[in-house]
Amino acid sequence: MVDSFRCNGKEHEKGQAAFSINRAPVLEYVSEQFLAHMGPFRRTQIVRTAGVDHTAEIEELAADVMELSGRLVRLRGPAADAVERQVQGLSDRLERLQAQPVIPPREKVVELDTTWADDWHANEDWTARRKMLLDVGARVWVMPGNRWTARDDRLRFELGTHVDREAEALEEALHQATL
Repeated sequence: MVDSFRCNGKEHEKGQAAFSINRAPVLEYVSEQFLAHMGPFRRTQIVRTAGVDHTAEIEELAADVMELSGRLVRLRGPAADAVERQVQGLSDRLERLQAQPVIPPREKVVELDTTWADDWHANEDWTARRKMLLDVGARVWVMPGNRWTARDDRLRFELGTHVDREAEALEEALHQATL
């Protein structure tokens, strides 16, 4: 594991040197701040229930019934009987679907039995902890300094003030695609 974090330089002006900071004090600071801000709160989970909407199928069936009914008047004998059975079957299905209500999708927030601190302490893997930090909208800023600058003067921790709606929408779309 790398012993320090190094700035990727995206925010620097050309020619300006990127700085680095020791990893251990940053992770310690992040842990302290996360537990101070979120530790005592219970975790929650969003439970999504899919909706039911047969509108598109109803429109398609109605169009099929109309088309087949138009053909029926031109047919006689066994052909007319076959088309009549088709129309009746589609019509019965259409009637059943029209009787069903449209149910919109729902989301429900369920409170879990654990707190953020419980899960933080139960999982020392920083990949999982990083996900927890992202879940609460945590951001950590590291300011340049010198070796005499105190750790807390170089670091800033914030929760939920930076939400990226496009990234959230993309993540939600990817989540839905995996269901």
